Amino acid sequence: MKEFTQSMILGIVIFPAIACGAVLAGINPPSLFGNAGTPPTTNPAEVKQPADPWLLDEVDVPAGQTVADFLKQIQHKAPVFQYVAEPGPWKDAKLPAVTLRSVSVDQIPLLLTNLDPTISFRSIKSPYGGINTIYVFGNSASPFTPTPVPAALSAFGLADPVERIGLRNAYDDAAKQKSSPTPEQIAEGRKKALQEVLSLLEAAASQADPNFQASLKLHTETAVLLVRGTAPQLKAISEAINALQSNEEMNRYRTNYLNLSGRYESAQSRISDMTSELAELRRVRNALQDTISKLRKENASLTDQIHATGKSTAEEKR
Repeated sequence: MKEFTQSMILGIVIFPAIACGAVLAGINPPSLFGNAGTPPTTNPAEVKQPADPWLLDEVDVPAGQTVADFLKQIQHKAPVFQYVAEPGPWKDAKLPAVTLRSVSVDQIPLLLTNLDPTISFRSIKSPYGGINTIYVFGNSASPFTPTPVPAALSAFGLADPVERIGLRNAYDDAAKQKSSPTPEQIAEGRKKALQEVLSLLEAAASQADPNFQASLKLHTETAVLLVRGTAPQLKAISEAINALQSNEEMNRYRTNYLNLSGRYESAQSRISDMTSELAELRRVRNALQDTISKLRKENASLTDQIHATGKSTAEEKR
């Protein structure tokens, strides 16, 4: 009986101690009646989940970005992505516009090889274990061909620059002869101007994107240029045409052209008047020639009569 009493007293002392410790630890202790304690309620939204360092939430790749810059961008977004870039033209290959959403870094090498088959990679894992992998990128065995860049079609009007430059060329040719340009010189100036403008636009497209051969087709009747090329090439051609279109130059050449047109019409009118006068002079000349011919006939007839009269008089005197 004494031992039971001591055990009961010991249990009564130990249980409150355990209960106090549980409360301090944030755990609901069991009730005195043996019911399980209820765990503290927490809101799952308040629990902050750790970010996955291997997952790329969102990455936007602009069109024309090189593979080398793309790899740097991925490593900046996810520092766990480790790679080695071997020398070769593969680094300068241009990518199309790509948007990555929730892509793992270990999927990046497969994505690159699908976008450009000339790129190869191999993975190196640490011999000492661990989860880090180093990717080695280089050129595949196939010959390097740049990744095709999407091309677009656009139209540009060349009538204004060709007209202005053509008039300038016509004036330059006429200045050598110290005269006004003729219609033939104006037409030749336009033809020369068209070649100059096309040469400028071809050079602009080539400089903007040397990896793509732009296609330039001119519709002669409307002076509209159809261009198929990349976005940088179309932008360069548009800027070159805008540079050719100067308001001051346009007004000056328009004024000169109007002066030329007025002088040409005046000359045409004078030629028409002179043609009429020449026709009248020819008519008067023909009339005078007819009169002279008649007078000559009359003179010949009178001369014959005089000779006949003189002969008759001489015979009578005999």
